[in-house]
Amino acid sequence: THTHTHRTHTLQERAGLLPTSAQLQPQQIQTHALKISRMGRRGSNAMLLTVLLKLFCCILCWLDTSVCAEPYLVPGFARQHVLSMEEVVKFRFIPGGTSLLIGCRTGEFYITDTNSLPLQPTLFMKITNLRLEGEQGMLSFALDPNFSSNGYFYVFYSPDMTKDQPGFRLSRFSFFDYDVLASEVVFWQDPYGYPGPYHFGGDVVIYDGHILVTLGDKYYAEQSQDPDDSASCVLRFRLDGSVPTDHNTPKTAKVPACWAWGLRNPWRASVDAVTNRVYVGEVGSNSQSLAREDLHVLKAGANYGWPFCEGACDNPDYAATCDCNQHESAIYSYPHSDSDKPTGANAAIIGGYVYRDSQFPPYYYGAYFFGDYSRQWIKYLPLDTNGDPTEEDAILFATEVGAIVNIEPGPEGSLWYSTLAGVERIINIGSGNFPPVVRWAQPSAMDGPVPFVVLFTADAYDVNLDPINYRWFFGDGTSSTDPSPVKVFYTPGHYSVILQVSDGQAQAVSKTIKIQAGTPPQALITSPSPTLLFRAGERVVVTGQGVSSQTGPLPAGALHWDVILNHDDHVHPVLQNSLGSTLTLDVPYDGHSFQDDVYFIITLWAVDEAGLMGSHTIRLHPLEVNITIASDPPGVTIFKDGIPRIAPYTVDSMVDFHHYVAAPPKSCIQGKEYIFDRWSNAQPASHMLLVPVVNRVYTAFYTYLGPCGNARTECLVKGCKFVSGDPCQCDPECAYHGDCCADYHELCVQATSPPATTTKPTTT
Repeated sequence: THTHTHRTHTLQERAGLLPTSAQLQPQQIQTHALKISRMGRRGSNAMLLTVLLKLFCCILCWLDTSVCAEPYLVPGFARQHVLSMEEVVKFRFIPGGTSLLIGCRTGEFYITDTNSLPLQPTLFMKITNLRLEGEQGMLSFALDPNFSSNGYFYVFYSPDMTKDQPGFRLSRFSFFDYDVLASEVVFWQDPYGYPGPYHFGGDVVIYDGHILVTLGDKYYAEQSQDPDDSASCVLRFRLDGSVPTDHNTPKTAKVPACWAWGLRNPWRASVDAVTNRVYVGEVGSNSQSLAREDLHVLKAGANYGWPFCEGACDNPDYAATCDCNQHESAIYSYPHSDSDKPTGANAAIIGGYVYRDSQFPPYYYGAYFFGDYSRQWIKYLPLDTNGDPTEEDAILFATEVGAIVNIEPGPEGSLWYSTLAGVERIINIGSGNFPPVVRWAQPSAMDGPVPFVVLFTADAYDVNLDPINYRWFFGDGTSSTDPSPVKVFYTPGHYSVILQVSDGQAQAVSKTIKIQAGTPPQALITSPSPTLLFRAGERVVVTGQGVSSQTGPLPAGALHWDVILNHDDHVHPVLQNSLGSTLTLDVPYDGHSFQDDVYFIITLWAVDEAGLMGSHTIRLHPLEVNITIASDPPGVTIFKDGIPRIAPYTVDSMVDFHHYVAAPPKSCIQGKEYIFDRWSNAQPASHMLLVPVVNRVYTAFYTYLGPCGNARTECLVKGCKFVSGDPCQCDPECAYHGDCCADYHELCVQATSPPATTTKPTTT
């Protein structure tokens, strides 16, 4: 499918009530503008009808919530738009005041005062040496405990280096320096580069006078438990950048800063000052029937189990690989399968913070507020005085919050959060004077040729029932106090329109409305056809062109490409603002599979001499087949791309994709022990599987050995995971590669009690 961006007719034009703005002569504009204005001010009968319709919708919503389109928010609260800005992935309030530091994934850092709206952010630093492929970029930052006196803040970002050079970087900057960017002091450089485009985690928090950085598996699950890689580590540094010597994980030898490990994608973390606990949200896997979103408490030396575990350490779905003696259990988790979709739905937990203020009612004190990027809600989890959950399920607080990526406490006690489109806050309206709320503000049309006539309307209210004053700012130096003004844009260009409302004491603003006046250029993606089905490892060359309505064909420098990866109900960035008439897209052949509804959305933007923009978008889908991983007998836990699942299971996958499958040497199923014999494709127990062009079943065959289970062979159920001091376990180096020691069976079949020896068995 493909779409063109072009001028759309307004509702009035479609109804025949108004000629298009292109047909208007200058002397007619004010007459027709007045006509639109009057349409926006119908009499009391129309207002009464509107009220009755809203009441009817409320009754329907109460009877059946599926028909209610209004976003949910706990009664007694109101949400406010604070700032329109793209990709605000992190923001922090300066302690003791109302100043806000804002960090964007694209490297910009702003400071603004939050006492009055609209906010007026001032750029004070931009990281120019920045790699922005996939989810790389500026991921997070934290303020030094003494920021007010030393100005130090710590940034975790991806410098623009080649894939074979060092990757992510933790640096300190000084806000008080004249040239903030030049004040950089590099604390740590990841020596393992950028193996993939996603799952970086990357939050930065200050805990017990140290810096913690939460790293993800970097797109490859098997790296999480690899002792020779920084993936999935929680890194710990002193405030001067040095590394403490008391770390103790299997990764510490190669990565001295590794303080804890085994996390898939720990996106946001926070420290509760009362319990001194560090909470982190871990985004779950893509297997919708098994995946869980986890909330963890970080501890020194802990292994959180990915990819051997999700959810509780005794989760039966991971019984063959997850061990409560080795792996930390999530203190709270929720499944993907709790959706109303038959196969489950995506989810992506955004860690939040424990509420420790008084602006919310006392019931919320000590509760953990967190969000979900995919499901676009905020929930809260009541905690006891030790910081443990008191409820089995979190409680819904707000829906339709947008693609939420960060949640922080506001200095006035409200909840602030950012999405990919800006910053919002939620306030308690129980007492006192509170700012009015703008539910929505919209134009009758967003683009059209000049003179461009637009009617602006809005829905706003004051929680204290005070009168509201309106002021529209049209982005050209003019404004209007009319609640529903008509604006004529005579000059081609882009205009950012904002509505400000006030009750005489406090203000609120709308989301920024983007207006494009003038005839935009035509953009056209000429190849490939949107019917193309690409394969793994393929290089897709995309070409396009642009034509200005004034000057004709546009040069290659006027063409910009954006690429995002759609994954069911959420998206991942791939490339941004790539210049030229040609785009080269290298399709990955391993790592994050193209399972479920995954495809590329490619947009070409053409920009003319006046800055007007036209776009053309296509979607490219992969060529997919179904592969089934089976075992004979059924029930063996078989790894695919480092992730364990009980066979048989079927996944859709892209043709020519590389999956890495591993069948365990032995398996205990319902009291019977089996030993691996062969794969149906005549490959070894662990091998690379190249996805064919037709549906196919791959079966791991096992041979019966004898009875198993109970205390004498409990170690067999654990699979190939090493437990120090347990001679029934494999050598850790062998276990990492999926191999068990030669005398594993002989050691484990001894009766009722473990072998007397405590020496580690000989391995092959």
